[in-house]
Amino acid sequence: MKASIKAGKLQEAMGKIGSVVPSATTMPVLQTVKITTDNGSLVLTASNIETNLSLVVGCDLETEGGLCVPYKSFNGWLQAMNANEVVSLEADLETNSLGVICGNYDVSFRGFSVEDFPMVDNVSGNDFTVDASALRRVLENTLFAIATDESRPIMTGVNLTFEDALTVVATDSFRLSLDVAMVESKFSEVLSVTPTGTALRVLLRLLGKEVGQITGTISHGGNMVSFKTDDMVFSCAALEGQYPDVKAIIPVSFQKEITVNKGDFSRMLQSAAVFTRDAGDIVVFEVNNDTLVCSAVSSQVGPFEVELSVTFVSDAPEFKFGLNRQYMADVLSVIEGDDITIFAVDEDKPFVLRGDGSAIFLIMPMFVN
Repeated sequence: MKASIKAGKLQEAMGKIGSVVPSATTMPVLQTVKITTDNGSLVLTASNIETNLSLVVGCDLETEGGLCVPYKSFNGWLQAMNANEVVSLEADLETNSLGVICGNYDVSFRGFSVEDFPMVDNVSGNDFTVDASALRRVLENTLFAIATDESRPIMTGVNLTFEDALTVVATDSFRLSLDVAMVESKFSEVLSVTPTGTALRVLLRLLGKEVGQITGTISHGGNMVSFKTDDMVFSCAALEGQYPDVKAIIPVSFQKEITVNKGDFSRMLQSAAVFTRDAGDIVVFEVNNDTLVCSAVSSQVGPFEVELSVTFVSDAPEFKFGLNRQYMADVLSVIEGDDITIFAVDEDKPFVLRGDGSAIFLIMPMFVN
């Protein structure tokens, strides 16, 4: 292999590919990036077995070939180069080394043969297409709600259910986020797959400002899912097990609605953080007519209280409840619109927060005296 490419272009691609390279592994070849050629372009591939990423990068190609190069050392050197310089790459397949010239630098990296790299198969099965911006939105609106406790591994993932639309759900049992996106598919049945939250966070970063259609595939066995653009193929394994039936958790009717300005509510949550750290991160709310009193008591700092103007629709003149401050702040960071509405059945039932978008955010209440 012999090719040349702008340093900045290769730096950007290497930065992306590094999101899949494992920091620790019993297989040293997995800590490399496989550099091959296809149709006059470079193809960079990384894998940690469960997650795979291939990027197509345009270049001036003289000869075909490929080599696996240690990611950390090669990328560390590359990122120090002037982005405007041209990088020349030449693989020596007899010594499994990659010679690199950039400006007045002439270096070499020992690597592995491409035959040593695990086979990354294309995912084949049930295809679908989804708008990139819609996919980005549903991932942003749900990823923060995944479980961090691995006692129930399935809940460390995000469930994707394909029916008339794509329904995306994440929950850790204390909160739940759900959003939908339109998809085009020819599925003959409802399909469900649950990739890990870790893998989908990588996908979200890779999407960046991507526009247009994303082509996806769910494998026939439902154990893999892939997402493709013109210059990227990302695939990941699905978690085993049945995802909880969240439809039974979300209330369908409410007796109370509280609408409040999102900016005011967000500032309240931010300022309350100082007072809730040693109080279970609980904010207590008391609503009376069009006034919402938000309070917390810290044994170390003191009391916190602020009043917000709201629109209150209820079957009772007063209502008192408690919610986790961080859970609400997470919702406020992604919810759309200038106002948010808090829907409730009663103080001991799940609360639902909604904005202008299609997303539904559910938070379990906290006990308050």
